[in-house]
Order: sequence, then structure tokens, then C-alpha cells
Amino acid sequence: MHPLLEKIQKWPVWLHLLNIIVCISLFAWLDYKTGYESAFAPLYLIPVSYATWCLGRYPSLIIALTSVFIWHLVNTLAGETHAQTFTSFWNASLQFLVLVLVIVLLINLKKGYEKESKLARTDFLTGAANSRALWDIAEHEIKRAERYKMPFTVAYIDIDNFQQINDKEGHSVGDKVLKEVINAIQSNLRASDTVARMGGDEFAILLPATNTDAARDVMPKLQRIMLDKMIANSWPVTFSIGAVTFQTPPESVDAMLKTADQLMHSVKSADKNAVEYMIYR
Repeated sequence: MHPLLEKIQKWPVWLHLLNIIVCISLFAWLDYKTGYESAFAPLYLIPVSYATWCLGRYPSLIIALTSVFIWHLVNTLAGETHAQTFTSFWNASLQFLVLVLVIVLLINLKKGYEKESKLARTDFLTGAANSRALWDIAEHEIKRAERYKMPFTVAYIDIDNFQQINDKEGHSVGDKVLKEVINAIQSNLRASDTVARMGGDEFAILLPATNTDAARDVMPKLQRIMLDKMIANSWPVTFSIGAVTFQTPPESVDAMLKTADQLMHSVKSADKNAVEYMIYR
């Protein structure tokens, strides 16, 4: 979705309603001034479409009904008459039906778009965020850290001896290991935290508003939980973890991930199965 549309969607409800009211009022005024001979009915698709995309199904139906009522009222005030009352009712009903069809189409379109957007940001195997999703989230976190001067922590995790699992027990078991690791991490994180599979057997965790003391408290617990899961399934793997606390925001997401990745590899090249910490100032 275009960044501008994403920003508009995040506006408060009252602002959306204000925009819709202004839009309908403008079209009603133009409709009245130009006379009922002018075809202004299609313009009411604009506020209805806006309401559908930003507010959802039921508010958009109310907006559609309101638009039809105002359109019919304005035309009546402008002098439109019909030999039979049924004709007015029929015209209004058709107008409402058209708006409802547009609402249904837009709702289905939005659902499809959101599904595709989620799939594009989700790791197909584990259901965790993928590197693309983490990148976007990290960009926002860096900006937030710059603005509010708050630290955050990034942990990079590699599964030790994972290749042995694939070689000896097959990729299906390796896939189970990856899923169990993600389940263990996700079930022990805050709602504001993000875990992403970066590729292969490597994962990254973004912990907003987390200083080095908090990181030193949470990471050993998380490592222990993951190890217990592996032991319970008789999988001979351990975890090398590099946790970097950024007291000063990094210059980019790439620099952030590179710093955490290098720290993790220093653990892996030493004794493995350990957590190493670093403060980025």
C-alpha cells in the first residue's frame, strides 16, 4: 500500500467522519446548485468508498444510506418530481444497491490485499515475521529511539549443530526444530517485541525500550526455555546469541543487524551455546 494511504488509515475516527461529512455536504451543495438534471449521484461513491476502506463495513453502510437520503432530498428540494411515488423509491433503492455493491467489492479487495501483504511479511515455514517485516519495524524503532532517546535491544540467534539434524534426521525434523524455536520465543515475548526468521537457522529479536539490564535478564531465560524444548525432543542443538543494546540509535537497519550478527558469530566461533552482550553507544 502507498505510504500516504497507510497514514490516512491511521487517522482517528473523528477525522475520517469529518472528511466524509464535508465531502457529502459539498456534493449535496453542488447537486442543489446545478439542479436535479445534473447527474451527481456517482460522486457519492467517493465518501462511501472512503468509509469502506478506512472505517469498515457497517459504518460504510450507514454512510451509503445517508448519502442516498441526502441525494434524494436535495433533488426533491431542487424541484425534481415524479408522477408516482414508487419511482422515487425505485431510484433511491437502485442508488443504494449500487453503493452496497461497491462496498462489498472494496471489502473483498481490502481483505485480499491485507492477506497478500501479511504473507509477503511472514516466513512461510514458521509463521514468524520475515526479514522484510523486521526491516520495516526496525526502521520505525530507530526513528522512535532517535525521537525519545530510548534504548532498544536486538538479539541475533543461531542454532548450533542444526545442519547435523538435517543430515541425520532429515529436513522434516529440521523444520520441526525451527517451528519449536519460534513457538518458544513467541510465547515468551511481550506484544511489542518482534521475532523474525532471517533465513536458514538464524533469527533476530527486536526488543523495544529494553536497556542492557533488561536484556541480561530476559535473554538467559529465553535461551533456557529454548534449550528445554530441544532436550524434551532429544534434538542435540544449542543456541549462540548476540544481544546488542543500542543506547544510541544506529545509522541504519543494515548497521544494526550487522552489529548483532557479528556479535553472534563471535559466540559461535568460540564455545557456542552462550549469550554475549554489547552496548552500542
